[in-house]
Amino acid sequence: MDASAGSGIAPAVAAALAALDAAAIPWLHLRGALDGSAGDIDLLVDPAALGRVDAALAPAGFRRMPSIGYASHRFWLAFERETGRWLKLDVVTELAYGPGGALGAAPAAGPLRRRTPDGPVMRATPDDRFWSLLLHVCLDRPGPTAAHAAELAGLAAAALPDGQLGSVVASWAGSAASTRALQLAAAPAPDAAAYRRLGRRLLRGAVRAHPLRVVRRRTIAAVGRAASRLFVATRRPGIAVALLGPDGAGKSTLAAALSEAFPVPGRQRYLGLYGAGSETPRGLGLAVRAWRMVRARLATTWDVRRGRVVVLDRHPLDAVAARKGGRRAAVRRRLLVALAPRPTVVLVLDAPADVLFARKGEHDLETLSAARLAYRNLAERRRDAVVIDAMEPPEAVRAAAIDAVWPRLADAWRSRGAARG
Repeated sequence: MDASAGSGIAPAVAAALAALDAAAIPWLHLRGALDGSAGDIDLLVDPAALGRVDAALAPAGFRRMPSIGYASHRFWLAFERETGRWLKLDVVTELAYGPGGALGAAPAAGPLRRRTPDGPVMRATPDDRFWSLLLHVCLDRPGPTAAHAAELAGLAAAALPDGQLGSVVASWAGSAASTRALQLAAAPAPDAAAYRRLGRRLLRGAVRAHPLRVVRRRTIAAVGRAASRLFVATRRPGIAVALLGPDGAGKSTLAAALSEAFPVPGRQRYLGLYGAGSETPRGLGLAVRAWRMVRARLATTWDVRRGRVVVLDRHPLDAVAARKGGRRAAVRRRLLVALAPRPTVVLVLDAPADVLFARKGEHDLETLSAARLAYRNLAERRRDAVVIDAMEPPEAVRAAAIDAVWPRLADAWRSRGAARG
């Protein structure tokens, strides 16, 4: 598949679609901008081939995000370092709409059999696209966006009231509902209230036509949503990220950015040791610092269990890199590191001494050069450490940090899922 700049397809998405083709997995594009500029990219795939999707998408950089309570929806994520944004594939195995996907309109077989190529992209036929988008607008959204309304208007001429999806609409709410849908699409201006009324009519009709099926699907979705916290705790853990580097490297700036950078909740936690014992009786400073590390470790463990990315600023490993003081100081450092939260990945920000001095104006060049060397040596000794070039602009530093953390987070999801079967 050609992923040239003018294709309108993000390179990672182009690689993912090509990988599905190479694996002989039938698919078609339902909704969403393929350049990743407007939210999720919805794909329909053959349910018989769903088990092969994960292996097919991995070489393209997409990792599955475990989830529950979303009917047949499954999600794959990739980070696009060049633009600093996330790409999300929303993969479904049927056309289903309404709360919890309660209204199953069609299995994948029909639309996949009728799909048509549009350059490198496989799309549904205009008839299927019209009805699937109409059902999405009426049952999943509060009404059509301007883009939705324009697309429906352009597809209305090709819509077949007696086609597979048009017949489903008629079976739920009568042939008048199909006619009303075509009228709404052809209207000069979208009427959001009219679309909502049609959606309520379709929902009531589907419940009357298939009460047991709708109740069963809604119940399964509700149970899934209710179990989501337990699911996250057992199948989708977060990770802890420690940020290290000399003064002026930009740790605080990056910590704030990383805590909001991932498509899962984030938390920033400051572990600075200095001043922790300033108001305590003489001789208890170490005990206070040790207790602070224990509390931080317990809180971080809880956050990781809840699926969060926890960014640890001023981790005691900073003191290990500095190696100040004698043997007693080294023993204290080892104790505090042992009690502190254990990071999954350690990001070491690196920049020349003159750059560090220009940014913050603290310490002299000799001190900063020694500190830089100490952090680089620490990174070389740790297998979980990644050195980040802090001379780059903040956006590039953020992208490099996400690029380093993201594979570890995805590995945590995969290993936990494999361990749980």
